[in-house]
Amino acid sequence: MVLLPTGTFSSAFTGMALSYGLSLNMPLIYSIQSQCTRANYIISVERLNQYTHVPSEAPEVIEEPSTSQLACCRKSGDTKFADEI
Repeated sequence: MVLLPTGTFSSAFTGMALSYGLSLNMPLIYSIQSQCTRANYIISVERLNQYTHVPSEAPEVIEEPSTSQLACCRKSGDTKFADEI
């Protein structure tokens, strides 16, 4: 309307168009905001679902090694290098 020549639209029509344009702005903002909020809620529920099903990295109770497991371990902590450069 701004770029059209003077007299193309009456001032009443221009005022009505601006009034409707500005009044439609708030419902549009509200609908976009509510859709984004719902999307965030859905994502948070999906993350909670993922986090509750993550397997633990280590057992909760660490068992003491048995004697057969200790028998295969080295008795001394010496290290020897052969063919050193």
